[in-house]
This record gives sequence, structure tokens and C-alpha cells, in this order.
Amino acid sequence: MKREALMVKLKEKFGINTRTTEEWNDTKGGIWCTNDGRIDFRPALDYNAWEFDPKETTYVMGVHKELMAFLTDAGWFAEPYDPETWFIYLS
Repeated sequence: MKREALMVKLKEKFGINTRTTEEWNDTKGGIWCTNDGRIDFRPALDYNAWEFDPKETTYVMGVHKELMAFLTDAGWFAEPYDPETWFIYLS
């Protein structure tokens, strides 16, 4: 999925606000975003998920499994920059 289409879907489907697009580790066209999205009343992106979900029943590396599946299917991956900022880039 192209970056612009993914940015729209992230907002529509998960409520994630994308702030800007930048280069990240030599990957051009990535997406910086905030962790304001929700899935079933839980954060879509949670930097501290490992503290309350150590067995990764809901989150994988801080990314809600539903969002992770969506990103993986679209050919993208997410990782935290800090607790409030995430970067989504082509995998």
C-alpha cells in the first residue's frame, strides 16, 4: 500500500494521527505518528505494553496485534521512537 493511502487508512480505521513523513534509517517515505489511536478501547500503539502484556497476548513490541496484522498485510512495520512517537516504514 502506498504511503498516502496508508496514512488515510490509519486515521479512518484506527484513529492514528500521522504528523509528518520523513526519512528513517535510510528508508525514505516513512510515516511519523502519535500513539493516539484506539482498538477496542486500548491504545493501538503502547510503548509500555511489555510491562502489562509480557506474553504478548494483545501487543507485539508495543503494536496492537490487529494493527500489526494490518500493517504487515500492507507491507509496513511500526516501531517506537519514544513513548509518544512512532515511526511506520516499509518492511
